[in-house]
Amino acid sequence: MSEVTNELMRTIGGLAKNPNFYLMVGPRHDSRRSHHRGQARLMRLLDKYDGLSVGEIAEILDVRPSSVTGLVDKLADNGLVDRIPDERDKRITLIKLTKKGHDFLQSKKDEADDLSEEVFAGLTDEEQATLLHLLKRVSKNLSDMDFGDYISQMVNDSIGRHFRFDDGDIHINL
Repeated sequence: MSEVTNELMRTIGGLAKNPNFYLMVGPRHDSRRSHHRGQARLMRLLDKYDGLSVGEIAEILDVRPSSVTGLVDKLADNGLVDRIPDERDKRITLIKLTKKGHDFLQSKKDEADDLSEEVFAGLTDEEQATLLHLLKRVSKNLSDMDFGDYISQMVNDSIGRHFRFDDGDIHINL
């Protein structure tokens, strides 16, 4: 590795370890977050396809219908979704975002937009586009890599520190 690629790896690793970066892109379990991750997924789904049945939601999210019912109950209790009888089939209840639900999602989108603007404020539009292009290429390189040999070597190195294999015999290194 060249010194530049080493520095790139350290910098990317530093980003991943930076608590502010992690708070920005990682899972949010802090007290400011008032809605469970599953509820947020459901709300985003309803924002895209408003008016889905519990069965449709369960199938799309790949969860049990009873789990969806629990999420819908919590969102309905907070006034974020409504249950509406299907006009074509009264046996089916559709779940729709309320105005409050749409407003809540929009406020979260606005917060995310503000945060991303602040994080990248020191970069020109051209620099942002270049950074995005380069990070996508690095991400593709990582996706295309086969880490099997690398992991095998790590395991072998670790085992080799503790054991030695000679002519079919195993010797413990102390």
